[in-house]
Amino acid sequence: PARHMPRAKFSAVAKAPASGFLYRLDARTIGHASVVLGAGRGKAEDKVDFGAGLMLAAKLGDRLEKGAPLATIYSSDKKKLAEGVKMFMSAVEVKKSKPSRPKLIKEILV
Repeated sequence: PARHMPRAKFSAVAKAPASGFLYRLDARTIGHASVVLGAGRGKAEDKVDFGAGLMLAAKLGDRLEKGAPLATIYSSDKKKLAEGVKMFMSAVEVKKSKPSRPKLIKEILV
């Protein structure tokens, strides 16, 4: 449970830049943001900050108002937190149109 995990010293809420639908979350960029925050390793010798990371508050296709929370972002370093928030926001796209849902099953082989 979360109560047993270390807590980062700093946190920030990433907010929707506009009203609309959460159209894109770039997983690769969000993963890189996690590394910047300290939640992962860029190199094998890097230390992991077990209190750092992201907690998403919205999912793809959600209707959002401007300023609605998208994620809470955690880090033990203010500079890393600011960089992580900036990187996370670059991975987000809000549009007026709702994204189409991808098919879960491409085809059935018999």
